[in-house]
Amino acid sequence: MPSCFLCKRAGIGDGGQLFGLLLGRADALQCAYLGMKLSTMEETTADTFDSAFSKAVDLGNRLAGKDKEADLWDIADGLLAGAIQYWLYSRQPCGDPRCEDCVPISTADARMAELKRLIDQLAAESEYFHAPTDANAGRA
Repeated sequence: MPSCFLCKRAGIGDGGQLFGLLLGRADALQCAYLGMKLSTMEETTADTFDSAFSKAVDLGNRLAGKDKEADLWDIADGLLAGAIQYWLYSRQPCGDPRCEDCVPISTADARMAELKRLIDQLAAESEYFHAPTDANAGRA
């Protein structure tokens, strides 16, 4: 299983397994790696993540609902482009070359590596990662 993004963001160890992230229930969040209930700070981080996640999906659904002729891929690509733009904006290093928090994002290449790592993790955790219509899905 991938490591817990929220635990890493909150600075709890190296991140563990995450339960309940997308359930929208802060009381369901628990880091199995550390085996502890997340504190209020981590629950707030989870609430913020969940809110942004839900609003992005809702926006895509609204755009698709408003224009029945719209290409869903175009909507998704536009949402992704906006999300990447915001993510890159939010990951600008502070300017202190000795800042340990900024090391993973201290160069454009490092930011791209972190973004790709996060994309791989979030995609693997998605309920839509595998589809029954995938070309490599087993058929009986």
